[in-house]
Amino acid sequence: MLTSVESYADGTVMQMPDLHEARAQHTATVNAIGEVLVAGGFGADGKAIASVELWNPATHSWDGCNR
Repeated sequence: MLTSVESYADGTVMQMPDLHEARAQHTATVNAIGEVLVAGGFGADGKAIASVELWNPATHSWDGCNR
């Protein structure tokens, strides 16, 4: 179960702000403008997570969306 996020670029690892919700077995997809969409997965209780979080590189923060 992870809330922590690290970024690796140009040989450097950078600690990023934590996700809003700890999740495992999720997907993470980078789009053309550098945003990262983290979707789904399972929470600590083993239940599916029906939310996404979007990394905004301009604000250096995660935006959450629950459905």
